[in-house]
Amino acid sequence: MASIEGIGDVAHLQDSIELVKRDLTEEVDDLVEGIDYLFHLAAITDLNQCRSDPFMALKVNTYATLNLLESARRNGVKKFLYMSTLGVYGVARHLPQNEMDYAAPLEPYAASKLSAEHFVLVYPTTYGVSTSVARCFNAYGPRQKENMVIPSIITQIIRNGTVEIGNLDSTRDFVYVDDVVTGLLRIIEMGKHDIYNIGTGRETSIRSLVSVIAGIMGKKIDVRPAENRKRKTKIDVPRSQADTTRMKRDLRWEAGVQLEKGLARTIDFYCNRPK
Repeated sequence: MASIEGIGDVAHLQDSIELVKRDLTEEVDDLVEGIDYLFHLAAITDLNQCRSDPFMALKVNTYATLNLLESARRNGVKKFLYMSTLGVYGVARHLPQNEMDYAAPLEPYAASKLSAEHFVLVYPTTYGVSTSVARCFNAYGPRQKENMVIPSIITQIIRNGTVEIGNLDSTRDFVYVDDVVTGLLRIIEMGKHDIYNIGTGRETSIRSLVSVIAGIMGKKIDVRPAENRKRKTKIDVPRSQADTTRMKRDLRWEAGVQLEKGLARTIDFYCNRPK
């Protein structure tokens, strides 16, 4: 088993699965050989990092995807599932956002993910490799990095009862990690050569999110707008909401964890994790 240093918060998994650190831009046939189903979730997801080095975003998020596709083709993988992002939609022209909507990324991260999508979607017709794309909306849950919005709000309340936040009026479709997992499993099982939104179909403002979290925690909090946490207007997505019709109609799947329940589970983790 390889060292897990630098992979993220996965120490709790090291006794139940094999964790291998590899550069996916290099040859990986030895990892893919004998694999029937390949879930490709690896990416550089830090938006600032991708903005500062767009060539890295292209290499890791696009080229590595192509490299894995080629390995899947050589090794007869039965199904290749690519995890993409709601960011490919850019600013919504209408809500909810449908898989057939025009994609117009606003920054290098989303652009690199969309370019990878295009490669994923040509492999069935060109090379006979079965592929699907999952566009995940705002996933959350225990063990998420603290710089993400929900863990950031929770940990700020725990530490000082004050929440500094960027744009309170932005909206997002928050989907709990358990639902993300069941959605991906349903796509690998039943998905066609297509794109599928993974979300709840519900739009929640950051203002409402802070209020719900504070209510669950039983705290009265001071909310302070923080200019340094606001994204630049030109690359900000003011609203997002998934159209989940395709998942419901074609794959008989929909998110089952209500926001309040998912938030309660997430809050419990951050309140009770080892110091």
